[in-house]
Amino acid sequence: MSRQTKHRNSGLLLIAAGLYLASGILVGLRAAPVELRQVNTGAFPRVELTVGQSSPHPLFVGNALEPADFAIEELMADRVIAAADIEIVSMSDTADRLDLVIVTDATRSVSARNFRAGISAAKALAEGLESGDRIALYSMRGEPRLELDFTSDRAAALGALSGLERNGRRTRVYDSLYSGIYAARSAVDGSEAEALRVRSAVLLITDGRDEGSYLNDNDCFELAEMGRRLEIPIFVLLYGGDGDRRLLTRLALKSGGRLLEQPAPGELGNLRADLRRLAERVYTLRYQSSAPEVTYPGEQVFVRVSMPAGGDVRYAAAASYRVPFGSFFAARPLVLAGLFAVVLVFVLLLLILVFVLYFGWRRRGRIAGDDSPDLELEAEPDSDPTPYIAAGETVPGEIANPSAGPRDPAGMLMEDERTLYMREYNYRVLQLALREARRYGSAMLTKSGAVEGGPQREYDLFLDTTVLGSGRWANIPVHDSAASPVHAKIKKVDSRFVVYDLLSASGVYLNGHKILRPRALNDGDELRIGRTRFTFSGSP
Repeated sequence: MSRQTKHRNSGLLLIAAGLYLASGILVGLRAAPVELRQVNTGAFPRVELTVGQSSPHPLFVGNALEPADFAIEELMADRVIAAADIEIVSMSDTADRLDLVIVTDATRSVSARNFRAGISAAKALAEGLESGDRIALYSMRGEPRLELDFTSDRAAALGALSGLERNGRRTRVYDSLYSGIYAARSAVDGSEAEALRVRSAVLLITDGRDEGSYLNDNDCFELAEMGRRLEIPIFVLLYGGDGDRRLLTRLALKSGGRLLEQPAPGELGNLRADLRRLAERVYTLRYQSSAPEVTYPGEQVFVRVSMPAGGDVRYAAAASYRVPFGSFFAARPLVLAGLFAVVLVFVLLLLILVFVLYFGWRRRGRIAGDDSPDLELEAEPDSDPTPYIAAGETVPGEIANPSAGPRDPAGMLMEDERTLYMREYNYRVLQLALREARRYGSAMLTKSGAVEGGPQREYDLFLDTTVLGSGRWANIPVHDSAASPVHAKIKKVDSRFVVYDLLSASGVYLNGHKILRPRALNDGDELRIGRTRFTFSGSP
């Protein structure tokens, strides 16, 4: 196959894959969205797909799908192959945990009978929740009042419901509903949302009348939109019927919930299931891939899954994966054996080539050694290196030996010359500094910081060599950004003190002048390193 033909086939494959994915997206826009979330090739050629099916309304209507309702296709090597042996491993549409916010009317505007009926319904729902579910309770007593924060303690929740009294004056339904939605939104943090599938919902128990809310009827639909956007449905239990039933029904439906008017015990059981139901179903599908028979390891395979959307219409989603190397060869052991044999033959040929080259090089070296003349003279092992002196000749006091004579200075190594010169120079500059220094029986350095009036510290100079700097080798630490790890040293020679600059970056200043060679320290002299100042004090 030519290079041009190969590139043309690759371009056609990319165009076909783009059309394939676009068809899945366009079909998916016709009805409820479908999302192909994950492609798991850990057990290749058995492939697992995680498919999410969102509902147009959070309350699903209809039954779960069967394996025959799904269609899975793979695009690879310019071919579209329908998958066989599709299996639904799992299906889930309920939450792992429910966070329920109960907002109940506790004002005198609701009758005592309706108040008790609403509390009884709330208790029945609380008793039927699972162990990990949590409940929060708000009451309408003018301003929304938090009676119980989120808790999974059933006894505490039932006790808070039993302790409610009908003594409020104003029924601010919309204000209390806003507080409930805000509390439900704040109930779950990001880490919990990733680890668990958490459902938050608001249960409003009211007679439908609003009295004095700061939010109006138009704000009611903004609350519904907030609940829909945050996936926090609002369920309404209506007792009394004096309020705006139509407005509350629209509020519940737009947020993803529903309204129940004086529900019976059986309806409360269905409501409990609706509270836990998520706005999507998650399917785990498993099928047998045909990739090992068609393509090769590392090749990209496009997958499209479709499901019915009513009538002849289907909606779909698409994704891709690459054929794993290990699983591919595990599925086709003969290919693995053939590849292993090819690699083994290649290694053997390489070893044979290295063997031939090595021994050929050894043989050529041996032949070249035999043909070259031996110019070295063999010395007798027991020969005496002392020169022969005939009888009657005088023996000189010292036998001339080129290697034993005095060395010519011009032949000395440059390193030795530099070492000797530096030693002499150091001695001379130290001698100059000592001539200027006075003798002291004891001496100390007094350090003051950059801030005038700050704390001072005194350091006795009792060592022969005292190092100043910011590093761990320094005897006197200098906490200054301009200080080097080993910045300067003070050398004590014959009760006299000399300061050295150890090639620091910022230099050492003595009485305001930067030192370029070792300088003497006398009583009252001031040293400066960066912004840190030292005062030298000596006593006889």
